[in-house]
Amino acid sequence: MTVTGEIATIVGVMPRGFRFPNEQDLWLSYGAAPDNDPNPMRNALVKLKPGITLERAIQDMEMIRAQLGPNSPVNKYEQQMDLISLRDFYLHSDLKISAMILFALSLLFVLVSCANAANLMLIDFLGLRSEVAAGLALGIPRGAPFVGCVSKWP
Repeated sequence: MTVTGEIATIVGVMPRGFRFPNEQDLWLSYGAAPDNDPNPMRNALVKLKPGITLERAIQDMEMIRAQLGPNSPVNKYEQQMDLISLRDFYLHSDLKISAMILFALSLLFVLVSCANAANLMLIDFLGLRSEVAAGLALGIPRGAPFVGCVSKWP
């Protein structure tokens, strides 16, 4: 395939519905930049194989960079490779603390809500305990509706 006037090799095709971060027709690798474009900032999104650590990926990228030779755009323009996780890329370190505080507060809210619901159920149960005991003593089944009656004495 010819891209920007140079021959490019297709190394993979994404599924038809794949859209990240938005619609692209073509993704180029770090080494695919034309020689007249010394743009030092290029982004690539990759998924590491299971069991491959970030440190191992960095070592592999440095080995690939060394094999490209001195005339490759990466080495020619002395571009540096920086591999970071997607979470660290989108969630900066100063936002991590805020996110953890928000998570802790939401967890506390859920716990307090559960405690309040349990407290209301306990109060309801303990409030009906004498009525349930009286009904059972009279032989009224537990599931029967409890109807109170008021009698007037002359």
